Amino acid sequence: MNKLIKSGGFFTIAFMPAAAIVLTAAIVFFASASVSPAAEKPSAQAGGVRPGDSQAGGVLREGAPLPSFVLTDENDKKNDLNHIIDRPTVIYFTHNSCYYCVQVVAFLKRANSKYGDRLRIIGINVMARDGELIKAYKENLGFSFPMFAGNREDVLTAFRVNYVPIIVFVDSKKIVKKVVGHYIGEKVLHQYIEDILNN
Repeated sequence: MNKLIKSGGFFTIAFMPAAAIVLTAAIVFFASASVSPAAEKPSAQAGGVRPGDSQAGGVLREGAPLPSFVLTDENDKKNDLNHIIDRPTVIYFTHNSCYYCVQVVAFLKRANSKYGDRLRIIGINVMARDGELIKAYKENLGFSFPMFAGNREDVLTAFRVNYVPIIVFVDSKKIVKKVVGHYIGEKVLHQYIEDILNN
């Protein structure tokens, strides 16, 4: 039996427990069935990285070619990612307010010492529009690798950026092998690096 309770000008429906369960299940089913492709559209403000996303048009996706852009470095020089990625590469998305990313930077430095010229490491600073924030980041955290300004709507959308750190592992054919959208331990980092080196 349903009971209507008027509260603050609105009606609230109180159900018996079994009826409430049935209603909840129905709501979940119809809500999930009514999601349109437009609701899944990525944006610079929402979405984050979603490995395996099947959308076309240069969106980051495991098993697909890496989206390519011309980005500026700390000297405001333009660089084409297609030319920079000439070997297995780790792309590290970060920004100047990511204080716990210090540990990831240390991991990347040790990976660079271990793998040497077999591996390329680059950073994309998603707060930076020009070289100023890049210089500050590299100086403050001792980030010795190439870093590029990524605070552009097309870049944030293509790489599904809504948080940092994000680490993308790309093989020598510029195919995205793994996307990690969260903090990563050093042992796992090396495991994914080994995967792209031996691919």
